[in-house]
Amino acid sequence: MADSTHDSDRIMASAKSSLTHQRAGGRRVDAKSIGKGSAKIKRKHLTGKLLRLAMALAVIVIASMAFGAFVSALGFEGLFVTVLLMIVAAFIFMRYPRMKMPRREDLARGNLKQTVNRTELWLESQRAALPAPAVDLVERIGSQLDGLGVQLTGLDEKTYTMPVGATVISDDNGVQSIAGVMGGLATGVTDDTIDVFVESAWFETVRTAHTGRALKINSDARYRFER
Repeated sequence: MADSTHDSDRIMASAKSSLTHQRAGGRRVDAKSIGKGSAKIKRKHLTGKLLRLAMALAVIVIASMAFGAFVSALGFEGLFVTVLLMIVAAFIFMRYPRMKMPRREDLARGNLKQTVNRTELWLESQRAALPAPAVDLVERIGSQLDGLGVQLTGLDEKTYTMPVGATVISDDNGVQSIAGVMGGLATGVTDDTIDVFVESAWFETVRTAHTGRALKINSDARYRFER
């Protein structure tokens, strides 16, 4: 009976420690990203690892070539050591440094887009301690957070944060205009404009009206498209 009680205490203590660690941020990152922001952070982290690995491998190869050219021929043993060092370097640089999850108190720091990205990553780290229904909810929240992180500087030189459900026109460089409401400053026409891209589109009236009201924008485009 004493052994069972001891095991129960140990299991409860371990579970409590794990839960506390997860709530604080933890280090666990699930393969599936809940949003574009967290996926971007993980891609950046992986890219950094690959760059460091590439530099380490380059150093090993250059050092091996220099040894073979100025000291002694590598031979089979030297080649074996070189390959072994490359394998060890790959193992170390692909595992470390591990991605550190943002702490809850750090989520609101920085601009809106950074806040959204960190919040998505933090929510992902909490999935291990959540029941299945809550995990499904977290994954749905990710797409909503992506919408909160979308911003555009309009033709009136004001910066707008897209409300949930807004339709936008975008390309690989990001959002270029609020569909049916206002264009973006970066793609606006000026005295120096040479090329003009003409588009023809129709936008849903109710969504256009909701977007315009949410952003408090009164424009000729909104007047036409919300009717």
